[in-house]
Amino acid sequence: ADEPLAVYACSLLSRLSEAFQIPRRTVEANYWTPTPNDCHDNAEKWVQLNQGWSVVHGWLVFDLRVSHGYVDLLPHSIVRSPSGELVDVTPLAPQAPKAVGVFPFLSHLGAAKEFQHLVANYSVAQLRVRVRPTTVSSFTEIRDPSLS
Repeated sequence: ADEPLAVYACSLLSRLSEAFQIPRRTVEANYWTPTPNDCHDNAEKWVQLNQGWSVVHGWLVFDLRVSHGYVDLLPHSIVRSPSGELVDVTPLAPQAPKAVGVFPFLSHLGAAKEFQHLVANYSVAQLRVRVRPTTVSSFTEIRDPSLS
């Protein structure tokens, strides 16, 4: 794995306690409705159509340390309202299990361009961090061939 990506993944792991659930809302604006599984474009479009809103990049956390010994982090984008409320405007796919909507979100702390670089240039569809009880034992990024 690439060293900067491994360092970044470990920094996310150290912040897992900061992750929290974001309410998912059914929204529409100017005859547009968000598309399932297209969170980055949905967030950008919502911000274009709604003055004062902003995009918040981060990661959905699938904490499987107890059952499988790793944490999966999936890139995800949500929006912040003018009042500061965080909202997930991306609908679940009709066939998605309802449990998909309840995983916590961990904000990306760097610049938006850094996050976009991770997702686009590294083609990161998922970060998988294998952990031992007290240390990170290995790291894998799962690349999405459709993003390459």
